Amino acid sequence: VGTDLTDIVVPRRVTVRELGGCMGPIWPSYYGSCRCLLFMMDAANPTQLSASCVQLLGLLSAEELAGASVLILFN
Repeated sequence: VGTDLTDIVVPRRVTVRELGGCMGPIWPSYYGSCRCLLFMMDAANPTQLSASCVQLLGLLSAEELAGASVLILFN
């Protein structure tokens, strides 16, 4: 529970920050530095899918993320 931060060095440095669903209330504090968004849903947990969709819609409607690329994964 919490966040995980990883730096990946390719032609330039890419910072990947993992924020779990329980961290949803603080997600907006990271929007300003976000250029790409990967949203992963646990497809094996159907009771959580509707809550995940609500969180995803909140992200997609955030003005600060309007220019960000988005990838949605179901695992």
